[in-house]
Amino acid sequence: MDERHILNTVKAAIVSCGIKSTDKIEVSPLSNEIMLIAPDTDRVGAQALLKRILQNINMKGAGIGDYSRSLITSIATYPEDGTSDKELIDFARGEIRKQMTT
Repeated sequence: MDERHILNTVKAAIVSCGIKSTDKIEVSPLSNEIMLIAPDTDRVGAQALLKRILQNINMKGAGIGDYSRSLITSIATYPEDGTSDKELIDFARGEIRKQMTT
């Protein structure tokens, strides 16, 4: 299956969850990564949003087959996990690396 199709399907599932107008989705086809930046969302809100997104992806799973079961997710919040965009992204990627090695 084409990676771009998978990324676009996941992006559509995220968008249809009713993200805020201040949220931003970044798609990086080279690393098969989708990042949702939700600056006005605390950890509890981010966890609830992630749950809705994963449920929505699972409902749309027919479009991406078994790939929906191999998604790895992470949450980083300001200021607990970092105080700059770079620190937050590095933290989130570090959490993903931990999940990949366990």
